[in-house]
Amino acid sequence: NGVTLYDGETWTSFDEDNGLTVGKWGIDTIAITPGGILWVALHNVGVTRYDGETWTTFTKADGLGGDWIKSIAVISDDIVLFGTYGYGISIYYGENWSYITAHNDGLINDYIHTIATAPDGTIWAGTMTGVSKYDGDTWISYTVDNGLANNHVTSIASGSEGEVWIGSDQGGGVSHYNGETWTTFTTDDGLGHNSISALAVGPDNTVWIGSAGGLQHYIPETGTFVNETDILPEEIKIISNYPNPFNPETTIEFTLPSESAVDLSIYNITGQKVRTIVSESMIAGIHSIRWDGTSESGQTLSSGVYIARITMGEKVAARSMMLMK
Repeated sequence: NGVTLYDGETWTSFDEDNGLTVGKWGIDTIAITPGGILWVALHNVGVTRYDGETWTTFTKADGLGGDWIKSIAVISDDIVLFGTYGYGISIYYGENWSYITAHNDGLINDYIHTIATAPDGTIWAGTMTGVSKYDGDTWISYTVDNGLANNHVTSIASGSEGEVWIGSDQGGGVSHYNGETWTTFTTDDGLGHNSISALAVGPDNTVWIGSAGGLQHYIPETGTFVNETDILPEEIKIISNYPNPFNPETTIEFTLPSESAVDLSIYNITGQKVRTIVSESMIAGIHSIRWDGTSESGQTLSSGVYIARITMGEKVAARSMMLMK
């Protein structure tokens, strides 16, 4: 419904009533420049900029490469990078725009899931088919063939020494790149879960990891993963699916109160099962699973209402979703 800013003492909310254009499906991500300029990515609308007084919205018509922004990376008050979904990277230079794409510049894929900058100015872009690095001259791409744990990259974070941490939501765990060598961390090494949704590196180079197994931090000096306090859900529940309506894919978020065998399936409005998404044992906690809008055979389904239904023993939860083309 909007964004809320906290200045250390006061919370201030912005929404449609005071200048912020939220859009039909809400907000995907936000970023703040060193000078305090706020950028907000509006799902399938574009981006909007708040300088403390005025909101300014940018769409494809204003020079933005694509209207669906998945990630924002700040270089300075006047230089901001936007990872678009299907149109590569758009760069804002105060009043002008430039673009980086797979076809023209060597980016591995134009569907950018996450984008980050390292202290040395290197730009990293994570996609569904690998990760690309820009060193100021050329783009270099890495996949599982080069040591990356999984090609479906969801999150990137850089430490003060220039090392990069990369997460995947497809069970690959966390990859670490020190400029020469790739190292992978999985549950075998103490990672809470191999599906990663968020990464951050603190000033002391402690790595914070958000996964389907909860929150952890990793201490490089000792090589240990530390679990944060777990607050387990009390019931099985499908919290949300986002976006909704969706085209062509949506992420289904659900909670499990205990470790158990789980079945998550998709049904059409007549009650016919069209796809099994999960059929395996899962740990307690909050989980996120992406569905690409296809049937069991891989056929793209038609527009309409579909039901996500999850069962754990005798416990059942369901949620309706709208596929709109």
